[in-house]
Amino acid sequence: MAKCSKCGSKAVIKIPYARMNLCEKHFIEYFEGRVAATIEKYGLLREGESVLVAVSGGKDSVALLSALTAIAPELRLKIIPLHIHLGLGEYSDESLSVVKEVSRKLGVNTYILNLEEAVGAAIPELSAKSNRPPCAVCGLVKRYVLNAAAIEWGVDAVATGHHIDDLAPYALKNMLLGDMSAALKLAPVTTGEEGYLARRVRPLYEVTERECLIYVIVKGLPFVRTLCPNTFLGGMDALIRKFLYELDLRHPGVKLRFMRSLAKTATGRSTDQARIQAELTRCKYCGLPSRSDVCGFCRLTERVLGSPAGPRVREVLRRLQPLHAK
Repeated sequence: MAKCSKCGSKAVIKIPYARMNLCEKHFIEYFEGRVAATIEKYGLLREGESVLVAVSGGKDSVALLSALTAIAPELRLKIIPLHIHLGLGEYSDESLSVVKEVSRKLGVNTYILNLEEAVGAAIPELSAKSNRPPCAVCGLVKRYVLNAAAIEWGVDAVATGHHIDDLAPYALKNMLLGDMSAALKLAPVTTGEEGYLARRVRPLYEVTERECLIYVIVKGLPFVRTLCPNTFLGGMDALIRKFLYELDLRHPGVKLRFMRSLAKTATGRSTDQARIQAELTRCKYCGLPSRSDVCGFCRLTERVLGSPAGPRVREVLRRLQPLHAK
């Protein structure tokens, strides 16, 4: 039985790249410390800022919300969780139930946006009527809602639960396909524009999926254990993910070094990000970022519903009240 490298008690996890075994107590301290260190190292958040936390109910977003809630007092952060009910049947209902329980346990007030009520259609209908893959539609909708919420509520940044095992495969895939700009978008932070485009941060940038899983388990927090019904596990993405997993088993820490190098490159090419943002304009319907006169969300909803839903969503967000934790 492995013993904790800190205190000698029973270890619950081995962290190969750090050459440590940790018990429950010291792993919780380690995980939350890594998140705090990542925030400081990459300048994700500043003392006293407010951060909108995207909470799906999965283990990664639950880990993010828990860790940020734990370190918030030291950094004087204001944590504002938001859950989007995507209308995916039992899966979305289970996700909402989990988010409510997590909110109660952590003592946070969470905002709940029901997509069907706010837009007039949920992901399945938007996907079917637009003839676009559900995951593509879901990604577009979530990005839009998170940015719109941050703008409407005057939040300093949006935090998402992407960890290194989410980001590294897509970064490598984009590099292999020759799209370096897309790879650099997976850096720990992307800048924003006040009143227009929210800054996006990834506090779990240097932690693994396994660490997120064990963290929520030892913290006693519920999470959705089933996969989204639209999850696709094949293709190039799966092959690259398997390759990186096996590579990191043989050479612990290689993924971490890869993503740190990517972050450094992104910082050195900050002018590229500024150029991309300079090319954005405001959607003529909702006023949020777009590469043409109509943003992707308003274009999608206008095609499916007959009118752009951006202004409606912004109005719903202005009137939204949080789910109280107690």
